[in-house]
Amino acid sequence: MNLLKEINKEESGQTFILVLILLLLGGLIIASLLGFMSTGLTVGRVYEERMDELYAADSGVEDALWHIKYKKLATLFVGYDPNDYDTEYHYPDSLEVNNKDVDVAIQNINEITYRIESTATSPDTGSSTTIESYIEILDMDFFLDNAITSRGAVGLGGGGEAESYVYDGDVVYCTGDRPPDDQVIAGPLGIDGEVINECVDFPSLQQMSAFYREQVKDETPYDDPTWDLKDDTNIGPLYRNGDLNIISTGNNTGVLQGTVFVKGNLNIGKTNQDFTLDLNMNTIFVEGVIINGEFIDGEIDIGGKCTITGTGCIIAWGDIYFSPKINSSPDQFVFIMSIKGTTTFNPGAPSSDFYGSIAGDIDVGLWPGKNLSWTHYPGDLNLPGFGDEPNIISSLHTWEISLA
Repeated sequence: MNLLKEINKEESGQTFILVLILLLLGGLIIASLLGFMSTGLTVGRVYEERMDELYAADSGVEDALWHIKYKKLATLFVGYDPNDYDTEYHYPDSLEVNNKDVDVAIQNINEITYRIESTATSPDTGSSTTIESYIEILDMDFFLDNAITSRGAVGLGGGGEAESYVYDGDVVYCTGDRPPDDQVIAGPLGIDGEVINECVDFPSLQQMSAFYREQVKDETPYDDPTWDLKDDTNIGPLYRNGDLNIISTGNNTGVLQGTVFVKGNLNIGKTNQDFTLDLNMNTIFVEGVIINGEFIDGEIDIGGKCTITGTGCIIAWGDIYFSPKINSSPDQFVFIMSIKGTTTFNPGAPSSDFYGSIAGDIDVGLWPGKNLSWTHYPGDLNLPGFGDEPNIISSLHTWEISLA
């Protein structure tokens, strides 16, 4: 017993030393940990502030895009000139988003491209985040403002009595010989059209296909390669994955009731009996099809068994051969466009004058003696940029973020 007491007595104070060591180590660790936590909280606040700035700057870009799509720039900016490609137009007042001050500027780059710069600034710290983006707008107004628009040549066929004339509208060409100015003349509207040498951008397949595919996305694919108007005179909305042949075996009048979207080739009125097709403010769009891994441009061929009437659009990725009869008037407007091919205009006889606009990526050709009259187009065509809502398609080309 005395021995035990002696041992315990000699070890007294060791626990206290261990506690002091633990407290020292704990102090060192806790101090570093608190410093790390403080740094983490600071970084977190900076990160959150930067994210708020980014969201605010993005909101500024979206607001600018809204003004562009709704064609409100002339209202937003005093003295705005859409043909001024040098001036940077600044919002008259800053926007306030996420407690940040957002300054927005818009610059016209060309007829369809805009530069948007949106800077969000934190008033308390002075830090800022800037987004610079280039936006391309797909708006079909330019094409409809001309009688003919071609990225290639324009042929106004014939000579003497067989000459083809364009009335009341401009003819825009890019390559080849200049179309004869004396065949682009004033017509019923009294407008002296001009011949203009200008190479313009055409919409992409992806842009146009996405626009019209959305309109038939809920349709069950039509599985018959032939549509006979004798069986059903109402066509559309319709989606066909493959070639389609529209005919009539009974002298009927067909009426488009929605968009006709074909992934393949479309033939209308090439065989059987005569019939009339009323476009009825709708659109025929032909995309093309993939065969053995290769994309084949979809073509439209409208023959003499068909008589086209009404207002609407006929658009193909590939060539368009337009040779139906025409029953039209100045209050109707037909827009024909080959996005990547040639548009050949050769209406059959007897036909009234054609009122509308024609476009082709490669060439546009009017056969001898075939005339075209431009007229004022309606605002509710089924095209990007028309209708009650601004269904203008925008494409983002660049998106750059900078911090200050």
